[in-house]
Amino acid sequence: MRGTARIGRVLGSVSPHERRSPFGDRWLRVLAQHDRPVTFDDLATAAEGDARYSDVVAWLARAQLAELIEDAGFAHDATGRPVGPRRFVLTERGARLVSRDRRRLALV
Repeated sequence: MRGTARIGRVLGSVSPHERRSPFGDRWLRVLAQHDRPVTFDDLATAAEGDARYSDVVAWLARAQLAELIEDAGFAHDATGRPVGPRRFVLTERGARLVSRDRRRLALV
């Protein structure tokens, strides 16, 4: 089926108009836990088969617009040519959000 490529089974349907991804918190934690930029594949893997590729793409776009993450570009080979997949990192704003959520969860 066109446009329905899935990473795995979707646990619940999310309206296309829903602004908050059910995986957003998980993906922010993945970005926070890595000491290197993460790739689309890293994020898709973190969804553990519960999200569509389009969910990852939509979240990346919204997270960049909200200034939670930024595009870190590509790695470069010895000649300076870009290689591998595009990578993403948390912004300072994104890191503060993750830190605030960790503190909130520690109090519960």
